[in-house]
Amino acid sequence: MLIGKPTIVTDDKGPDGYIENGEDGIFIHPNDSVALREAILLLLDNPDKANEMDRKAIDKAILFSAEEHFRRLLYIISDIMKK
Repeated sequence: MLIGKPTIVTDDKGPDGYIENGEDGIFIHPNDSVALREAILLLLDNPDKANEMDRKAIDKAILFSAEEHFRRLLYIISDIMKK
């Protein structure tokens, strides 16, 4: 996601909450080669949709960066120290 590409992932519990299906990635069922083919073709045949998903993937990846986690941690610590 951080390199700005939509991600195609299986829809088991791992990516839930990190990837929004159809927004910044595509969920498929495990071992479903037909769905994988369709997801790849969807992105290749719809460059505008793929580019939109690219931008959303970058925005989402930034939320999970080490810098963002550190910034949030500092905010929490600062808030606690004020009390």
